[in-house]
Amino acid sequence: MTNETMYFEKLVLGKLIKFKELRSEFRLEPEYFEDKRHANIANMILRHPEFTYEELLSSAVESPDVYGGYDFVNDIASIEIIEIVNPKSFRKDQEKTLEHYKLREIDKKIQEYQAAKSPETVQSINAEIDRLNKLTINDNGTKTEVLKDMFNSLFEEGSIPIIKTKFNDLDNVIDGIEMNQLNIIAARPSMGKTAFALQMAMNLQNDNTEVIFCSAETTEKAVTRRIISNLSGIPLNKFKDPTNLMTIDDIDKVTAAIGLYSKMNIKIFDNAIFTPNKIRALVQGMSADTEKVVFIDYMQLMQSDTKKSSSFDEVTDISRELKILSNEVPNLTIFALSQLSRAVEARNDKRPNMSDLRQSGQIEQDANMIMFLYRDDYYNRDEESSNPNQSELEVIVGKNKDGPQGTAIVTYYRDTQRMY
Repeated sequence: MTNETMYFEKLVLGKLIKFKELRSEFRLEPEYFEDKRHANIANMILRHPEFTYEELLSSAVESPDVYGGYDFVNDIASIEIIEIVNPKSFRKDQEKTLEHYKLREIDKKIQEYQAAKSPETVQSINAEIDRLNKLTINDNGTKTEVLKDMFNSLFEEGSIPIIKTKFNDLDNVIDGIEMNQLNIIAARPSMGKTAFALQMAMNLQNDNTEVIFCSAETTEKAVTRRIISNLSGIPLNKFKDPTNLMTIDDIDKVTAAIGLYSKMNIKIFDNAIFTPNKIRALVQGMSADTEKVVFIDYMQLMQSDTKKSSSFDEVTDISRELKILSNEVPNLTIFALSQLSRAVEARNDKRPNMSDLRQSGQIEQDANMIMFLYRDDYYNRDEESSNPNQSELEVIVGKNKDGPQGTAIVTYYRDTQRMY
C-alpha cells in the first residue's frame, strides 16, 4: 500500500470518527479500501452510523484482528485535519480513495493478462474498465431525475418493458419478464429444466426480442433436435433413426418445423467451458435495438474467469458476474439454469426450496427471481396415468423481488419436449 493510499483511507475514516455530520455523506463501499482493517471499520460505520468513538475502540480491543486494535484506531482518530471540514472537501477525500481502488483493480486485471494472454483476458480487462468508469462519488441530482422518470411513466403505456412467457398460469403469477434481471431456473436432474428453458426461449423470441441459448451440457445439434421435435410434434426418439422410424408424413412435419425454426430469433451456442466473459462477448454481439434474453444451461458447468480455490467460490464469482452483466447491458435479462442439491431426495415432500440451491448462497442473493421445477410423477412412478408421456410440471416461484410468489402449472409432453 502506498503512503498516499494509506493517508486518504485514514483521512476519510478519521473525519467520519470525528465529525458525525459527515456520516450521511459517506459514499464508499468497504471493498474500496485496500487495508482490510480500514474496510472493516468502514463496514461498521455503514451498518451503525450512530456509533461513538468509544464503541469503535471497544470493538477494536475485542477484535484486533478485524479492526486493528486500540493503537491502530487511535492513530486514525488522531490524524491531523488541516482544512475546514465540509461535505465538499470530504467528497474529494473519498474520490481519492476511490481513484486508488480503481487503479488497483485495473492493475490486477493487467497482471491476469500477463499471466495468461488470451482474448478472454482482454475482454475481462475491458469489462472491468467499463465497470470502474461507472463508479462515482458524486450522486447529486439523480433523485430528481429518477422521480421525474417515475412520474412520467405513470402516463406512458408499457413504460417498463415486460415480455410475457406465454405460459398463462405463470404470467398470472409473475406478470411477465422484466429486463435487466438475473433469473434462476432450478431443479433436480431429469425434471425438465432444459425443456422448460427451450420452450420459454421459443415463447419469448420475436422480431423485437433476441434470444441466445448457451449450452454447456450438450451440442447445438442436440439442442436443435429438441426444438424441431417440439415444433413438429414428432417424438424425439424418432430422430435417432429417422430413416426407419419416421413416416413420409413425419418427414414433412419435420421439414416444415425446420423452416419455422430458421425464422426464429434464436441462436444456440455450445461450448464445454462457458465463463462470464464469454457470455459477455456473446451479449456484445447482440443487436443494441432489441430486448435481449440469454439462457445458460447450466450455471454449475460454467467456469470463473479467474482461478478459484473451491467450487463454492467459483459459483459465487460466476453468480456475481452474471448479476453485474444483467445490470450493465441495457435491455438484457439472463436465465441461468441451476442444479439442486441431493437434500431434496431425503425429504418426504420433495418440492425444492431455497436451501436446496447447490454450492452457493450467493445465487439466492443475486437472483431477482428463482423458479423451481417439480414433477410429482417423477417420484411417484407407480401411479397410473392416462397418458404416460404427459406430466404436470409445477413451476414454483420461490423468490420474486418485484412481485408475488406462487406456483404455476405447465403441461409437459416428454416425448416431444412440448410445454403448454
